[in-house]
Amino acid sequence: AESRTSTSNLFGSNADLAEEENQRNNPGANKKIVLIRHGCTHMNEYLSVPGTRWGDANFTDIFDESSEQYDLFRDSPLSPRGVRQAQRLSAKLGHSLKGSPGADIDSSLGPRDENVINEIELIACSPLSRALQTVEQALLPHIEPLAPSSQDTSSSAPQKLLDGTSLPPKRHVPVVALPLGRERVYLISDHGRPVSELSMQFPFCDFESEIDKTKGDSWWLVPKDPNSNDEDYVEWRPNGEGQTYACLGELEVDFNQRMTDLYDWLSARPESTIGLVSHWGVIDWLIGEDFENCEMRVVDFDCMNRTGFMLSDAEAAEIFSQGERCVVRDTD
Repeated sequence: AESRTSTSNLFGSNADLAEEENQRNNPGANKKIVLIRHGCTHMNEYLSVPGTRWGDANFTDIFDESSEQYDLFRDSPLSPRGVRQAQRLSAKLGHSLKGSPGADIDSSLGPRDENVINEIELIACSPLSRALQTVEQALLPHIEPLAPSSQDTSSSAPQKLLDGTSLPPKRHVPVVALPLGRERVYLISDHGRPVSELSMQFPFCDFESEIDKTKGDSWWLVPKDPNSNDEDYVEWRPNGEGQTYACLGELEVDFNQRMTDLYDWLSARPESTIGLVSHWGVIDWLIGEDFENCEMRVVDFDCMNRTGFMLSDAEAAEIFSQGERCVVRDTD
């Protein structure tokens, strides 16, 4: 979709009144969303290997819970490659990236948005570990996380490098864990970990404001046995050629409802620039674009659609069957 442009010819107080009226009638007007997909994970790398790609015959994401594979694939964390991608994105945002152009997969910001990190007022992050790690590696070097109980959005004291070079002060920006922004459940990698664990590993994030405490410590779709007799569930993932799955996938109707709720949440927020660190499926639904790992784009909120742009399961399967392109293109 094309970016929105203003056609108003009003000036002075009339323009201000018109803008206020527009904001009341359209909460998403003039709002920008900074979309960031998480860095490459161990599961992304697993899915890039012929024989274990999405849809391959005999594919499985079932691993012994005592094995190293289980720890790498359940709530799959960033791989070393993914950490490098996130660090390169951080360097890009800090205007200090070294190396040849195009060697990294991160962002292609135009002149309007090249300093967008200084405009972000809120960072909403999927509570899956890979998204939280991406915030930690890519964004935290440029902001000062705001404690959940604090309202102080001022900047921290200026900092200096060892050589005496002055750095701009970090802005205080809240980082909130947002379960609405988690990935659609495709595999065991899309099942999370308890808040009690996440809050210890990622103390910069607010796990209180947006997580429903009535559901206990499990904010994600609770795993089910894929062999159970669930009359409401129809397998939508590739099957019939020996594929086995550790859990049921998230049905399209449920995912669509959650994404509509995410759209409404973004629309209702008062901030004019929001960072959303999320996943392929979520971003595809919001803007109909295929993001690579650690890709970043700035979009006008009113270019989004409340009914979504999600690919059909067959279309998504065709993309997944090609493997993870970010892994193929990454330069070590």
